[in-house]
Amino acid sequence: MKSLSLYSRSFASLLGSPRGRRLLLAQWTGTPKESDKRTFRQASNLALDWLLRSQKTGNGGMTSWSVSTAWTSAYPETTGYIIPSLLRAADQLERPEAISAAMKAGRWLLEQQKPEGGWVGGYLDQNKDTVVFNTAQVLRGLGALIDRTESTAEEREKYINALVKASDWLVSLQEPNGSWIRHAHLGQARVYDTYVAAVLAKQSSRYQRPDWAEAARKQCLWALGHQAQNGWWQNADNSIKHNARPILHTLAYTVDGLIDCALELGEPNWLEAARKSADALKEIYGERQVLQGRYDEHWRGSGAFLCTGAAQLALIWMKLDRLSGRAEYREVINSLGAKLKRIQHGSYAHLPETRGGLFGSDPIWGRYEPFSIPNWGVKYALDLFLALDAQTAENDRP
Repeated sequence: MKSLSLYSRSFASLLGSPRGRRLLLAQWTGTPKESDKRTFRQASNLALDWLLRSQKTGNGGMTSWSVSTAWTSAYPETTGYIIPSLLRAADQLERPEAISAAMKAGRWLLEQQKPEGGWVGGYLDQNKDTVVFNTAQVLRGLGALIDRTESTAEEREKYINALVKASDWLVSLQEPNGSWIRHAHLGQARVYDTYVAAVLAKQSSRYQRPDWAEAARKQCLWALGHQAQNGWWQNADNSIKHNARPILHTLAYTVDGLIDCALELGEPNWLEAARKSADALKEIYGERQVLQGRYDEHWRGSGAFLCTGAAQLALIWMKLDRLSGRAEYREVINSLGAKLKRIQHGSYAHLPETRGGLFGSDPIWGRYEPFSIPNWGVKYALDLFLALDAQTAENDRP
């Protein structure tokens, strides 16, 4: 019933205004030629503009937007891992205002940390409990701010204290087998917590904390026990109902986290396990030029194109491409990047709030974040557009 109400309200809202009707019409007629002419640098600037706009509505934290409810409250988890994207964009695009936004987000996150060390799941107005996965993603942002010269000594000390406290909290909750159940989303052990392990692994050497590295190692070993021979992952979805066909978004978290842990902890076999999954999806996309939202144990896809997961996957292929040095992923990376650039709302945006954003699904009424622009999707698109812009600049260099 909730889903029916959402779809009814969203369609009614769009049909009730000329701009909304033009947005719906564009789903059938396709994106304008302006999208193909847009460079990845221009796409990066548009995505950054959208994120900066979303922060203004969140009092320091990052918000999302939907047709039916407009701007949400702020989201601590995604605010955390958007911070490194803001800093990268500030440097590459020469946009100093993005540094100010990152600093503001960091100060806001310090205010949101709970006494035990964690951060809540979801949007603030959902009043959820502290969550392992969400907490780890906040640490990606705090870790990036510690490295910046723009942070004062006092700020760095606060970030370090918050990071250490949170990391110790994460380790204290880990099950003996390496998974997380307590304070996990829905109380379910999931393989995408490799994306948690990657944070602990990265910080372990910096702070001489072998216990953090051991926690990361244990989680990856547990996760690898849930990988099928064809590279697919059991227990990879962020729901219970659809766990037999996990969403591309959390499959990508799983693979990306495993790659980072393999590199940080010196485990080449883990890298090959991650490559097996990435290559299976590369073959699917290479053959069909289509990615779907969910994949079952035979890599049979279902659901609409998932913008967030597609951007994540392209970034994974870029990591593997750099590691292999064989340019074997370049064609699918460029193709997927161009597709996401076409989907991004540019200067033609029919609704001002959508300019620079990407809806959760394409078409916008797909089941993942329907009629909504999730800030994390814009974050991963920005990361990809920045990487492709840098690649273009490198290729153009004499």
